[in-house]
Amino acid sequence: MCAEVFAGLGTPHALKKAHSAAIKHDELRNDAEMHQKVSDAFQRTHPKLCHLPEFFSLIERENDEWWTETGSKLPESKLPEARTKERTPVLISERILPLERKARDMLIDRFCKEEGIQAVRENIENEDSLLRIYLGLRHKSGQKEESFSLRNFPYSLEKIEEVGSDKFFLAEAIAEGLAILHWGAKIDARDVEFVLGSVAEDVKVKEGELLTDSGVLRLENLSIRNVGESEVSEASRIGDLLKSDDPETANESISGTAVNHENLWVWVLDFNQCEDITMDENGCIKAAKAFWDNDPYYPRPNTEQDEELWKYFQQKYLHFSSRILERENKEWKDLPQLFIEKVVEIGLSRIAGSSVAAGPPRGIPAAKKGTAKKARVYVQ
Repeated sequence: MCAEVFAGLGTPHALKKAHSAAIKHDELRNDAEMHQKVSDAFQRTHPKLCHLPEFFSLIERENDEWWTETGSKLPESKLPEARTKERTPVLISERILPLERKARDMLIDRFCKEEGIQAVRENIENEDSLLRIYLGLRHKSGQKEESFSLRNFPYSLEKIEEVGSDKFFLAEAIAEGLAILHWGAKIDARDVEFVLGSVAEDVKVKEGELLTDSGVLRLENLSIRNVGESEVSEASRIGDLLKSDDPETANESISGTAVNHENLWVWVLDFNQCEDITMDENGCIKAAKAFWDNDPYYPRPNTEQDEELWKYFQQKYLHFSSRILERENKEWKDLPQLFIEKVVEIGLSRIAGSSVAAGPPRGIPAAKKGTAKKARVYVQ
């Protein structure tokens, strides 16, 4: 972890402050540089399903005006490796809004053991809730968790299916984002995150439309994809995401009318570990290694239960990549397929040592719970 994240309640900003070690300073500067590259790529490709928090600025320690007016108001960190009052680089970006209360309560009721529900609901830290979309991780269905936290909640396949989200839409959105990172920004996407988070209230949705001009999904009006279908339109929904157990709202999506017309977006974030890739076989190998070294956001090849999801992800990744390279450079048109081949090859080589669904040593084994990668502290 290179930084601690602070988010101002009632503000559109998130502040990521580097820890005191000099190497962490470099990671945060790399985060800013890569974020800008990705931002440029998103502006060129106009994605509809995957979204990027806006990059605002990188504040250096020499910026006396900012540190006097704003930096001095940061609260003390609880992390031993962080010294909040020390001047270190600060990356300022758009804040991804957490899930609303009704969604949080539903997740707690559904996945937390009964004896811990009240304490979890009263824990203010759980107000900072994003769903990490783990399409490459599957636990046993129906399990209740003793140690329960909504911070960076591991939204793994069995939870996605139990709640009723459309895993094929999520796979398509992540495929779009990964294709942009690889062939638009030309980076390996190492250690990035794909999450579900809320959309600001001032983002307006036009009645009767599936997508607004800004790409907001009109979740409550979209049809469910049947598993046997081979295609999902770009306006396909996340699903009846997080349906309420309340009888009065059981047939409504909390992303729709049940909770203030809340909409959810798939977001990609955290670029501090990313590196550039060359547009050749070596670049594909580097990107494929990063695929496996990340937490299990991507569907996995060579897993019988989820083979259809992998094939769908692969199809959409190649589709989006082809569209991007039509504009970038047609001479690179075979590289996305080569990347997929390297992913499969690396996956096969790791089957003997560990579960494919678990990824490499940095990944999350099937028996291990997801853990918060970063601490997010809300400040006024």
